[in-house]
Amino acid sequence: MYNNTFVTGLWCDYDEHHGYIRFIGEDYLTLCISNKPNIDPHSRRNINECCLLVFKKDWERIVPCVSSGSH
Repeated sequence: MYNNTFVTGLWCDYDEHHGYIRFIGEDYLTLCISNKPNIDPHSRRNINECCLLVFKKDWERIVPCVSSGSH
């Protein structure tokens, strides 16, 4: 359950997804569940990320993991 302990980089489980918190806003946060190198030379970033948008009303379903990158 959400208890004001969410920080960017924290590894969490959300339903069947596992990832790390990428962004925290007032109304939502993003949970990055996949990232891969980007080989496109015209890209702004050198990594492709797939992040889930989790609205504040659903934060109670986020479970922080015991250690980084693990279940």
